[in-house]
Amino acid sequence: MKIIRNINKLLKKLCEFDKKIVLSDKLTKCIIGILFIWFLYQSLFFVTNLKGFIPDQSYHLRYINIYKNKEDLSPIIHEWKGDAYPQDTRTPSYFYHYLLGNFLKIFHSDYADYNILRTVNFYFNILTVLVFIKLTNKLTKNNWIKILSMIFMTNTLMFTVLGAGINYDNLANLLSIISIYFVIKIFKDKEYKYFYFLLSEGLLTCLVKVAFVPLLIIELLVCALNLKPIYKFTTSVIKNYKKLINFKSLVFIIISIIIFSLFIERYGYNLIKYKSISPSCDKLYSFEKCMTEPQFARDQNLIKTSSTREGLDFIIFTTKWYLKMLEGMFGLNGHRLFAYNTHLTYLITAELLLFLFSLIRYSNIKKEKLIWLTIFLAGGYIFTVFFYVNYRQFRSIRLFGLAMQGRYLFPVLSLMFYIFAYYSIRLLKYSNILKIFLITITLISLLYWGFFWYLRTAGPEWYINNQPYYLLIK
Repeated sequence: MKIIRNINKLLKKLCEFDKKIVLSDKLTKCIIGILFIWFLYQSLFFVTNLKGFIPDQSYHLRYINIYKNKEDLSPIIHEWKGDAYPQDTRTPSYFYHYLLGNFLKIFHSDYADYNILRTVNFYFNILTVLVFIKLTNKLTKNNWIKILSMIFMTNTLMFTVLGAGINYDNLANLLSIISIYFVIKIFKDKEYKYFYFLLSEGLLTCLVKVAFVPLLIIELLVCALNLKPIYKFTTSVIKNYKKLINFKSLVFIIISIIIFSLFIERYGYNLIKYKSISPSCDKLYSFEKCMTEPQFARDQNLIKTSSTREGLDFIIFTTKWYLKMLEGMFGLNGHRLFAYNTHLTYLITAELLLFLFSLIRYSNIKKEKLIWLTIFLAGGYIFTVFFYVNYRQFRSIRLFGLAMQGRYLFPVLSLMFYIFAYYSIRLLKYSNILKIFLITITLISLLYWGFFWYLRTAGPEWYINNQPYYLLIK
């Protein structure tokens, strides 16, 4: 009986202590600031130490150099000269290379071009996290959600490392999260001018990476829910354009016209002439000529030999895809593989099950329209990548893993972490102690099996000076 009484007393004290815990706005800003500084440190570490890992970096460098060496400012490449993939003459994903190529015309250095480009990409990644902070502040006032989502965002290893190299994903991720912010401004704040910001910025992002197109379509579908007020806003602007016209609006109109023209030149022309927004090499050149290009030849060989490989059951494919995405987000997957610690799989899967339980238990579409908006945006894009990209390709060539990267989900990474944090905290809404426990376990696990796992196990091939960190600290 004494033991039961002591337990009851302890539980009462814990309940009293739990009620006294208050996560103030000031403390939240301080914690988020520390997490951001920690992200800065990790990013700078990889910028100054990482060697030769970034996926497709040599291709991006080669393509940037084409624009750097062009005598004019036109984004059009008229012919294949062997220093790019043949389909690059009509690729819709060129603006990143065009932008940085012309940037190097101004800030060119015979010895530092590579470091300049890495620094620019570093800033793209930093800006992405800053917009993420702004986005979560717009989405919620719950400080626990802000902290948990920030922990995930600043400790996803592949996201941090990708920003240390030259890859168009860095700019695409930044523009993607900005577009999501515009959608939230339209939906929550009823600021309908952001629809035109979204449209112009979205078309530009499509010119950075064609994979953004599905997300833009989903965002425009969401905006269609506000079609009537957007129409009223537009007619009001047209009627009062003389009063509203100023220098800023003129600049925006000119920039929008330029972006729209570039979009039509690439996407419109490709659709009309080649019946595809991203035409393959053999639609531009002869099949024989294209077979001299390694990537095209590899793809043709995979198609021919697909019948020799076994398929996978849909459930098995989905399970393997899920594990592959985790590996590609919390491990490193590029020109070399850095296998992440599988303990993270168990932790994230356990937290994911808690999230799903909370989603089923507490979901209310009528009362929680904003969170369901984010679920629709993130879920729609993830489904597109999973089914229309990865699964359809697997059924075609029967080779699991090809073009199957966790970083392909990064355009909605911010929403994924926010939704996950929202429902995880919602499940623990009656206990601040459990919230602290969840946040602490998540932070320690991501640190220990993420960045610090890299420091302990990455070999000399990962370092510029061939000196692994674990040798330096012995």
